[in-house]
This record gives sequence, structure tokens and C-alpha cells, in this order.
Amino acid sequence: MTAPARLLAALSGDTVIPPPAAPIYLQLYLEPRRRRHLARIYSEMAAGETELRPTFEQEIEARLEALDRSLSVFHHPPAWLPIELGPGRAAVDGCRARPGPHQCLWYPPDGGEPTDLLAPFDNRHGDLWECEGEPPDPGLSPAAEPPPSVAAIADSGALEYTTRAMSRFADRFLLYGSTGAPFWHCYSRLGFVGLMTGLRERPDLVDAWAQADLQRLLAVAAALRHAGVSCMFVEECLSGADLISVPHYRRHALPPTRDLLAGLKGMGFRVVYYYCGSVEGRLEYLAQLPADALAFEESKKGFTIDLGQIRETLGPDRLLFGNTDAVLLRDGSEAQIAADVARQYAAAGPRFVVSQGSPATLDTAPEKLDVLGRVGESAGRESRVSG
Repeated sequence: MTAPARLLAALSGDTVIPPPAAPIYLQLYLEPRRRRHLARIYSEMAAGETELRPTFEQEIEARLEALDRSLSVFHHPPAWLPIELGPGRAAVDGCRARPGPHQCLWYPPDGGEPTDLLAPFDNRHGDLWECEGEPPDPGLSPAAEPPPSVAAIADSGALEYTTRAMSRFADRFLLYGSTGAPFWHCYSRLGFVGLMTGLRERPDLVDAWAQADLQRLLAVAAALRHAGVSCMFVEECLSGADLISVPHYRRHALPPTRDLLAGLKGMGFRVVYYYCGSVEGRLEYLAQLPADALAFEESKKGFTIDLGQIRETLGPDRLLFGNTDAVLLRDGSEAQIAADVARQYAAAGPRFVVSQGSPATLDTAPEKLDVLGRVGESAGRESRVSG
């Protein structure tokens, strides 16, 4: 079987030996390379002109070609690839690009600030974490408008990128969508301090935002499913024992997450649920969630994630993703990475997928991500020999 087929088989309940490799957050790792390739593509399209005005179709193809070229950095490609809804026509029609040898400016059609595709990539998002934060405004409440329908999303043009990506990549990768869990989305609404304060001072507001976001997340997922995407990666943050209590977790984080995962399963998705933070007091609840696979952070920040303990608690059937430390992946030798994967496989296999616990840092050599695939195959072969 191909690597994507092996991963899909594992997500579907089969024991796959050797285990497939599925590094998480490839979109973050590839983004600087994708931008550089997109700048080159604009230069090729401009053919010596100082400014390019691509059509909607040309813009979508340019973005897909840039992603495709960025994937050439891997000699041992991963089994899966994240995909998303693309920009709608309103966000692209009338855009401009000005390519150059040291700067490539992309101007949105609304006249906003341009993006320099050749500038150093910065993935930080505002000041939601550092902001002073006040208790949530009592007048602040979720918007009442209904979530968008699949037809409305399609009419906007946002599915064009997704459907063309399926045609281009589905024979090489298992394409998956990704989303945050509803409680995690409250962070973007309220900020860190606002969310933590809200749990005590405005719990009704936290729940209202989570429920509103749940409906929006399911609407976007329905559009991805319509385009042919068959797998979803769901991230949960800020609900671990290192941040909130078990009662707060049970009231505010667990119910909307369970509803999201159940909704995704009802649409026919295979679901990977990635839990960030300490799992103390959570495993019994995580075991009941309707996910095909569970993934966890590496041990950090004073807590330990022991895949052997997780396996003992969850039983033999649930597929587990490995959580190799991102720093080890960046700085370790191939032998050290292989030893870590072998240790995890011995503790959590054979229902296992080789992966890392956090996104690979941007300064991680691409060859290190290739290593995950190679050492996974070695771990599986050694297991069969020893068995």
C-alpha cells in the first residue's frame, strides 16, 4: 500500500506494520518555503512586467503550484497533507503582485497593506496572550447570524482551492482539514486573560461563544467534506490540568468538543484529536471521545505525557500518534530520533503513527522530517522480528 493508504487503514481500525509517519502542522513548517515559491511563480507569470494582476483562477493555481513546489523539500514524503478552504472570489478578484529579486509585494483587492512574500516569516498572532485583559464585557455576546451553508461557501468560491487541491494531491497524500476545538476558539474571542477570568466571572459567556463557534466549525467541515476531504485534525488547547480545573474542563471544554467530534464522525470523517497540555484527570474523558486517533504534546512545562500510561488507560484499540519532542527532532541525531520512536512504539504500538508532539520549528532541517518516516519503518520491522 501507499503511505496515504496505510495511514487511512490505520485510522479505519487496521493495525499497520510498520507504522505510517504523519508529522503534524506541516502547513506551518512549509509556509516560508511556500511563500518563496509563490514569489517565483508570480515572477514567472509577470514575464518581465513590474506588476501582475492574476485572475481568480490564476491565483488559485499559483497558490497550489507554490505548495506543490514546497513539498519537493522532502525525499521521504509524509503520509498526509493539511488542506483548507481557499480564498473566496471577493478576497482575490482585483489583487495585484509586484515581484522583484528582493521583495515581492502582494496587494489585496480591498486596498489593505501588502504582504511581502520574501520577508522573514513571522507566525505570531497579535497580543492575545500578552494583553492585559479585563473580565469579559457583559455586553459582549456571540453574533446571532446562522453559520454559512455549504452552498454559500461554494458560491463564494472558497471551495475552488480545496477541490483543485484534491485533484492535484490526493494520489500522493491523505488530505486532511484542521480546526481548533470550540473551547480553544474562545481564546481568539476573549484573549487568554479574558478566557481564564471568564471561567469564573462569566461562564455563561464562555459557553455561548463555544456553542456559536461549534456551529461555525461544523459548517466549514461540511464544506470540506463536500469537496472530498475525508480526515479532520482537531486541536484542543488551554484545557489541560496545567491551566484549568477538572470541573471547569468538564463543563466548558468537554461538551462542545464531544459534540464537534461526533458531528465530524457523523459526516464521515476520520478524526485525529490532538490534546495539548497535562492529561491529569482527563484521560477517562478522552477515552470516551468519538475520535479515531489521539495525539498529545510532548512532556513539557512541568508535566509528563507517558504514552505507555496512556495506552494502559485507553486499552489496545485506539490509534495513538507519537509525540517525539520537536527540539529532539531539530537537534538530535538520526540514531537519537530512531531510539525515541522505538521507545514510543514499544510503549504504545502497534496501533501507532509516527509523529511529533509539537510543530517542527522553522529551523529544523527537512531531512529530520524525512527521518521520522524512515525510523518508523525500522521500528515496525524490528518489532516483527522480535515478535
